Amino acid sequence: MRRLLHGYLGLVARLFYRLRHLGGEVPSTGPVILVANHPNGLVDSVILSMAARRPVSFLAKEPIFRMPVIGSLARAFGAIPVYRAQDGADTERNRDMFRAVTGLLNGGGAVGLFPEGISHDQPELQPLRTGAARMALGAEPARGPGVLVIPVGITYRDKGRFRSVCTVEVGEPLPAPHPGAGDDRETVRRFTAEIDDALRQVTLNLESREDLPLLRLAERIWDWREGHTVQRLRVLADWGRVFAEHSPSRLAEIRRRLAVFDRQLRYLGLKPDHLDVTYGFGLVVRYVTGTVAPLVLGVPVFLLGAAAWMVPHVLTLSAVRLKRPDPDQIATVKLLAAMLFYPPWYVGLVVWVTTTWGWPWAAAAALALPPSGLVASRFLPRWFRAWRDIRAFLGRPFQRGVRESLERERAEIAEELRRLREETG
Repeated sequence: MRRLLHGYLGLVARLFYRLRHLGGEVPSTGPVILVANHPNGLVDSVILSMAARRPVSFLAKEPIFRMPVIGSLARAFGAIPVYRAQDGADTERNRDMFRAVTGLLNGGGAVGLFPEGISHDQPELQPLRTGAARMALGAEPARGPGVLVIPVGITYRDKGRFRSVCTVEVGEPLPAPHPGAGDDRETVRRFTAEIDDALRQVTLNLESREDLPLLRLAERIWDWREGHTVQRLRVLADWGRVFAEHSPSRLAEIRRRLAVFDRQLRYLGLKPDHLDVTYGFGLVVRYVTGTVAPLVLGVPVFLLGAAAWMVPHVLTLSAVRLKRPDPDQIATVKLLAAMLFYPPWYVGLVVWVTTTWGWPWAAAAALALPPSGLVASRFLPRWFRAWRDIRAFLGRPFQRGVRESLERERAEIAEELRRLREETG
């Protein structure tokens, strides 16, 4: 049952997000504690479990076990309750939690937790609790080299948006320094600091949420293709912290120039990539045949998908509006509502087609409905992107001087970024 639920939730998560895996792999055997940042509510547990590719028992706050549906899912996955003072619980009961975790680790199992202790929408990792370190130091596995703590960074492009990118980065394992030394407060403090540093190596930490659009623009301006986008953004953020300390005025000037450059691009309806495009006849033909023509031909599929799935789509959005969740809970509410509304609607449609037109049409509907829904969900965004590209093409003859000015400004910003890289090593 647990494997079946895990597969189903994994399928839902893969449908909602485009998942990207970076870094290493979680060991397939042996006692491990998976620690991750926590920006997206219960969805983070599903993503972390998928990254582990092995059974994981998660720690979860005790009130979750009293919630309908969610509580049943938590118990089915073997989650372990944590009793928190802010929930009005008796924290003495956490002795049972530590005993359960120790038993799992001593038996070579995997435990997953979010050491920040809260799900949040802040742009930076929050202070870590000491639980992960205490668990790792308190376990005494009968076999193997001891407990490994595996840092996992979860980064969402737009966590509440369907088919946005979710990047999962597995960092280097941290061996517990002294098994059995869980009562040593200084050892726990030092190991918690090591876990914090390891998590920062795989997460994107910003001083302000407003920095992210400028970082993304800087990453696109500079012709630098080492690593994944998330990794490049993290390097740029690290440079920013260095210069915020040693040369804040210089950093402020770079930010100002990036903001002005961004406003000019938006005013013209351009992306940085548009400045590099040479619109030859071959490119135009390839764009029309490869992008515009499929969009035009896809209109019937879009209309079919939009009509077929309109009801559960509206119900899901209505559930989010009624619930009015915090930003870090929007995806959780969307996924739970979608799991409630979409499967019965799909079955109902297939049954209706069966009774109306018979089995051949029902089989065709069963196969066509899921892909038509995916096409419908991505159709309008693709049209908007295509229209922006067409506008850039049509406006090019009238924007020669402005584009040349933007190209010069982009080159100067890229050169300044290059100097930052050299000065930060």
